[in-house]
Amino acid sequence: MRGLAQGEQSTAETPVLQLLVRSGELLTDLVSGTYRIEDIHDPTAVPVVKVLEAPIDIVTQKLSTGRYVILTGATAAWSYGTHRAICSYKLSAAGRTYYQVIEFEVLNPTDWPVSRSYVGYASTAKLIGDGYVGATTTPQSLHRHVARISRQIEQWTGRFFDARYQARRLDGAPDATLHRMAVPLIALELVQCIYKTSENVEQTYDYDSSLIQVYNRHLDGLLSPDDRERPRIVRLDSLPWPNDQASLKVTGVFGYTDPELSDGDDRTGIGQTPDILVQVVGSLLYRYLQDPTLSNPTVQQASNLKSMKTRDQAVTFGVSDQGFVSFMTGDSTLDRILIQLSAPPSLAYAGRRFGEEEFDMPDTENFET
Repeated sequence: MRGLAQGEQSTAETPVLQLLVRSGELLTDLVSGTYRIEDIHDPTAVPVVKVLEAPIDIVTQKLSTGRYVILTGATAAWSYGTHRAICSYKLSAAGRTYYQVIEFEVLNPTDWPVSRSYVGYASTAKLIGDGYVGATTTPQSLHRHVARISRQIEQWTGRFFDARYQARRLDGAPDATLHRMAVPLIALELVQCIYKTSENVEQTYDYDSSLIQVYNRHLDGLLSPDDRERPRIVRLDSLPWPNDQASLKVTGVFGYTDPELSDGDDRTGIGQTPDILVQVVGSLLYRYLQDPTLSNPTVQQASNLKSMKTRDQAVTFGVSDQGFVSFMTGDSTLDRILIQLSAPPSLAYAGRRFGEEEFDMPDTENFET
């Protein structure tokens, strides 16, 4: 989930909030669209409109193919907590209307002077509404905890769980299938070959996107096989990729997301953060608030309790939960969820580096710092 510091604006120069438009394997442009922004920080209240519905200017708000900035205007008076941009758009003048809801958090600028560094896999409104924390807990406090937990989840799993526009530098392949990708690909913008001339000048060659097949079928509901576990790009002309280290630059939208199924076979959704991950964040947050010093074993190892006595306060722990070794959260129930979401191990034959570099593009949604 994105973050926007109170008083900060999302503009074409600083596009904090972005609408990402996919059609099949590729990012694609829309022909018309609208958006409005609502305040939903209080789960018991009616949403408050902060930005009235306005048309998307497909020229001035366009960042690149399939990417449009959501303009916020002044936000100094906006409340801390969860907000959402509700976007509607068409890919053709006579085509159907598609919708995309972009949730984001309005942050305390004292804690988040640079809002693009915020990562949150659960909204504060949902955490309060679902009872993980009390209604008196402030969103500002929750933002600090949620960001810390979300970053830790990324370290444990080796993945991120939202849609981010990035350019990634990859090793090539000896055949037409490029499968040395550590992150699932949601939508492709461009694949380039990077090479140097005899004068040692770096040049690029752009591949024809119409001759490239991106395996992102999970976004359309096909989870067996699950392309998130083996993301790959295939050349339809059957020609091999250049088999050199860091010889390819892939630009597009990446991330491990669950499908958002619609009524038709439109292949437009970019997915959402897995709901089960929200439960993990909420459980870890509840545990931290119960025991902020991490010193109470009945809180930190609740899934490993075998017996308790109330009068003498005796507690017995099992050595492990049915042979399960808990090495992430200390809770085998949560660890089983995280293991299912973790990236597979990266392997390569001797003498060859399994390489991938990530470029930090100034107008992207890459939150790595």
